[in-house]
Amino acid sequence: MRQELRLTKTPRTGVRHYRLFATLLLLALTTLAGCPAEDDEGLRDGGTGDLRRDLPSDAPADLPQETAGDTADVQSEPQSGSVTIHVYDNGDPVTEGQAIFHHPDGSLLSQEAIGGDGLVTADLPSGAMVTIVREEELVRVTMTTIVGLQPGDDLNVGSPDAPVPFEQVGRLAVTVPQEVTDADYYLMGLGYSGFGSPTMTAPIEGSVYRADLTSGNMVNLVAIAQQRDMRLSFAMVEEIAILTTGTTSVTLPAWRTDWGSFSVSGSNAPLDSRLLNLEFQALGEHLAYDEADQAEPISPGGSATVSLSNLVTQVGDRFGYTAGVFFGQTNYTDGYSALIRADGTQPSSVALNLSADLLPRVHSVGLLTGDVSRPSITFASAGDLSACDGAVLAVAWRDEDYVQHRWNLMVPGQVASPFRLPELPEDRASWRPNIGSTYLDIPWVAFFEADFLDGYDDARQEGAGIAQATSEDIPTGATLRVSSAGGDVF
Repeated sequence: MRQELRLTKTPRTGVRHYRLFATLLLLALTTLAGCPAEDDEGLRDGGTGDLRRDLPSDAPADLPQETAGDTADVQSEPQSGSVTIHVYDNGDPVTEGQAIFHHPDGSLLSQEAIGGDGLVTADLPSGAMVTIVREEELVRVTMTTIVGLQPGDDLNVGSPDAPVPFEQVGRLAVTVPQEVTDADYYLMGLGYSGFGSPTMTAPIEGSVYRADLTSGNMVNLVAIAQQRDMRLSFAMVEEIAILTTGTTSVTLPAWRTDWGSFSVSGSNAPLDSRLLNLEFQALGEHLAYDEADQAEPISPGGSATVSLSNLVTQVGDRFGYTAGVFFGQTNYTDGYSALIRADGTQPSSVALNLSADLLPRVHSVGLLTGDVSRPSITFASAGDLSACDGAVLAVAWRDEDYVQHRWNLMVPGQVASPFRLPELPEDRASWRPNIGSTYLDIPWVAFFEADFLDGYDDARQEGAGIAQATSEDIPTGATLRVSSAGGDVF
């Protein structure tokens, strides 16, 4: 299959894997307090979706037993304490919106307006939930739920770090002293943006943006001479100081062909495997100076190797890759399980046991709509996922006025299917999923496990953006595993 090679970053916010250069868009998602792992299998096979254990038939008389569909809190006196939520939008405190608090079973507890400083504080029982609602009139409603709150939690919804502004800071003119035989395009990549020209007879000129700058306010230039999609030669110029007025000029050194390469071999493919996918990045700070991806067919129980060549690996200070398996017939919707890794040095190849090194497949994502006021997100998995650090659930729709709605939930890894959405106030019925609408998307479900997180306490601090992180978003030397399925709701 054809290897796709990219040199510049284009913001891709509507696809499964996206990249943001200053900060991840933080979707803080939520779920109910998790059961112990030994009870998880029973819940997955038909639990109530509220993450609590069913009581045995010989429960003490003073402890009420649950009946079918009953989600009352069976804990006699749950611990309670103060919880603080900071709400941000692109680094700025959110001053308008609602905070809805829920009991651990998702039933309504209280609601209040977000403070002028973007701060929400409440005394809540252990395992409670909070849903932050931001409404842009006639445009969109965004809801973010964090499940399994604990006394003392101090969490962010949205990032306190402002993204790097997309603003031009200068111009760059690149002189190409030597033509490359058969080249029909010369591409100039700066890590975030880029520009190019089909000819090199005059300096190739383009804009430099603030997001292209390193921490030293320099830019690194990677030039590629190519013929259609085939790379022929490359050249680099590092640490270019950009003039704030006028145009900065630079001349390329001699063209090179000492390309790097990388491959992943996968064996023991899980049931229903269809494609082995590989994505590669050469990274420096928040910038990706080279990117490439390719996929090869793979059969259940079988093996495959994906190889990437003609990579620029001499720039940047770390390297990342994502190796994963697409399941079923439709990419992402029918399941995608991936291992994401960032390293300080580039490995030449990696071998994976796909059944052991990847999380089990998530599949069959849907929405139970029998209870219009509190529909349930459903899913299935090919194996036990209860040891994961957390999971992200999401559903999106449009109402009759074409206002866009998105509800994101951060939940513990012990979450069971069906998961019943938290209760909303009656005067906010318009915020509920628009059952019956042709604009109701398939929900999305993602489980994640990272070696830099220590369970759900860390996960809800990290934020739900971790479920869509790429190798540039995780620490050097770290590994993240994600298994997801469902609709394209982000």
